[in-house]
Order: sequence, then structure tokens, then C-alpha cells
Amino acid sequence: TEDSYKVNIKEDAPRGSTVYANIEVQDADESCNDFLEVRCLPQDNPEVCDMFKLYVESSSQESWKGHLLLDGSLTYEDKGGIWQVPLEASDGDNTDVRFVEVSVEDVQDRPPVFTNQLSAVVSDNTGAGEEVLQLVAVDGDTKNQREIRYELITNPGELFKVDSVSGWISTLKTINREDPELSSGYVLLEVRATEMYNATHLATDERSSTERVIRISVEEINDNGPVFEHAVYEVSIPEDVADQTPLPALSIKVTDLDQGSNAEFRLYLADYEDIFEVNPTQGSGTVSASIYIKNSASIDYDEGQQLYTITVIAEETRTEELRSSQTIVEVSILDVNDNPPEFEKTTYTASVSETASLGTSVTTITATDRDSGFNGPDFLRYKLTGNGAHLFKVDSRSCEITVAWCSTPGSRSCLDYEQQSQYRLTYVCGDRSGEGFLVTVPITINIVDENDNPPVFTVPNY
Repeated sequence: TEDSYKVNIKEDAPRGSTVYANIEVQDADESCNDFLEVRCLPQDNPEVCDMFKLYVESSSQESWKGHLLLDGSLTYEDKGGIWQVPLEASDGDNTDVRFVEVSVEDVQDRPPVFTNQLSAVVSDNTGAGEEVLQLVAVDGDTKNQREIRYELITNPGELFKVDSVSGWISTLKTINREDPELSSGYVLLEVRATEMYNATHLATDERSSTERVIRISVEEINDNGPVFEHAVYEVSIPEDVADQTPLPALSIKVTDLDQGSNAEFRLYLADYEDIFEVNPTQGSGTVSASIYIKNSASIDYDEGQQLYTITVIAEETRTEELRSSQTIVEVSILDVNDNPPEFEKTTYTASVSETASLGTSVTTITATDRDSGFNGPDFLRYKLTGNGAHLFKVDSRSCEITVAWCSTPGSRSCLDYEQQSQYRLTYVCGDRSGEGFLVTVPITINIVDENDNPPVFTVPNY
């Protein structure tokens, strides 16, 4: 019954809301027509009849009454905020079309939208206070847009800060690529953009803020070289060590705090590489290396070096600077009892009078030993063995053989030429105080006859 229909509705109106109430249609013809009918015409905009529907309150041949209801969810940003709903009234023969103009009123129902790229790159060693990235967000609503404020939700290592008004993210301290938070080469920050409810307060409803994750990558520079954990290492090995034996209890730790190709280095020995070798020879980041025996035949405590001072070098392999460092490994060689005592001769001979008294020197026989220390000459010990050895005494230190104590020298069980003119004995030498190698040499001790017996008649009486 009206020429035009106009109505306003908020975009957050729920489904089923009445958009326009009491739409009426009258037919002045006699009651020979069909019942009046009103419907939505899709025409070129079919979704309009999906968004709105008609509810019939009454219908007859003379009149129709109903209401236009909301059957979907409105958005201010669609259709420019205005819907034209075409309604057709028909009595079966004649039709009439009217439009209901529905103006959608904007409400604050859309969160802020970030409009810029949420990633940035910062150089290693960038100082504090340097701007890195500006956050830019706008109110998702297109009418009556609110101001936006920014904040960091997460900030690993407290590396950055954000200006709440301008959105500029800047460094809070010097960026160090070697920090644990940057071990992967980047850091992820969670940021939030929130609409201002008024000039002094932030909006608190969930539709007034947006959270995003931004990635800030750290551009690597070669500001570190490989560094050894210790300046000097000390180890000891026995001289009879086998090839490919690792130096005991030695773990050489070297670290390059850079990342990627800047952290790659090689390991090598600056000296004695014909006797020792390092393994591994290549590394990246942090490596624990060992030194192995390459040529054990060159190691001899008695005839070679007793101390090796090895220089180990770590040097970058894929940088222009080729940064390097070194450490010292001092290898002390321990003497091993690998040489038995040696006598100068293969046999010895000596003489002593049959009437020699206690302590009379018979001879002195010494051995040599190429070992040293407890394995060497100072700890050689000597003794005599064999039938009659008890008649002599050996000073285990001076190596002197002397006549042992006897009650009747020159007769009976003592030295007595007439009883035994020669003693074939074995002279024994042992290193390590007689507990190590034992070597023997034969010694013959001849007894010198003395005029120690008066003439005796063979028959007592003639």
C-alpha cells in the first residue's frame, strides 16, 4: 500500500529478526480473482531472496499482510551496506513490484587487520634501539574506524620491544646470533593489535583484537672463529703403546659459535703428524676430537723423546677470514720395562785363595739396562746360584762377590782346595729389584791352593 519501503537494521541482527513489519497489499477488484500472493523476485541478485524471507500473516482475494524477516547474516561491508529487496504482488492476472531498501548499519564486529608483511631480517650484532619492523593494522570495520594499539605477547630472550602507538618493533639489546633463542637463525614473536574503545581505554571484547606471529630472521656474519676449550692438555702414554690407540682421557673440544658455513672448520696437527693423527679432521659448530697413535715404532722412552708437544690447529674452511686457533697437547712418554739387563761377557772367571777370610773380594760383575727409573740400572739386583753358592756372598747393589763367613777357612765345609778346586756357578741379575727381567751368566771360581797343610806320615808308627 506504500510507494516505497525503507528500513535500517544493524549488521549484527540475529537470524529471524523482523526487517520490515506489516507490509500490506490491497486489491480493489471484485472477489473473482485468486488469493493475493507476495513473493521475492531474485532477478539479477538471487542471493537477496536467500538473505530475506516473507512471513505471511494473512491472505485473501482483497488483501495480503506480512512481514519481511532476516534469514541470513548481514555484513556492513557487503552490497555497500544497502540491499534492494524486490517484492512482487500478484492476484493471478495482475502484478505490482515494489522494493524494500534495507540499509545495514555498521557495528564494531570486525577485528583489526594487519596490512603489512609480518617478517623482517636483522643483521647479527645489531645494537639496541634499532628499528626492525613496523606493524600496521587497521580496524576491520569500514565505518567509524577505531585507533589501534600494539603489544608483544611473547618475546623470547627479551630481544625486542614495540611502540604501542606507532607499531615500530625495535631491538631491546644487541642481537647476538649465538644466543640460545636464536639458535635456529630466527625468532618468532607473537603480537597483538587492539582497537581503542575510547581515547584512553582499549576495547576488551574478543572481536576488537587480532593476534599474529611474526618472524624475525638474523643475518649471520662471521664474527667468531673456532675456539678450543683449553689452551693446554696433558696426557701420558707408555712407550709400548699400540698403533691406533687414542691418547687416554683426552677429549679436545672446539667450538665455533657462528652458524651454517661460517661454523665449518678443519682440524690438523702442526707437528709430529708422522707419529700422531687427529680425528675427526672436519667439524661444524662444536666437535670433540681425539688424537691417535699413528706410528708407535717411533716412540721409545730410552732412545727417543720423552715428551712430545703437539700443536693442534682448528681453521675455518668456508669463510674469507679463515679464522683459526690452536691448543697444545703435551704427551709424556712413560718408561716400560722393555729391555732386560745385559752382561758385558757371556761367561766370567775368578779366583780366590782357599784360606781367604770373610769379606775377601772375589770379583765384581755388573750388568747394564737401557731402561730407566725403577726399570733401570739403579734397581738391578744380583745373586749366585748353584752347588757351593753359599760359600760366597753377593752385594746386590755393588755387585761385588766376596767370601762368605765360614768357621774353618781352608778345610772341611769351607773353601778347601783339596776338597774342591773349582766352583761352576750361575750369576743372576734381575731388574725392578729382582722382580722383573732375570738374566744369567755362568761364572767359574777357581780355588787357589795354599800351603795350609803340614806333612803327614802315612803310617803312624814304624
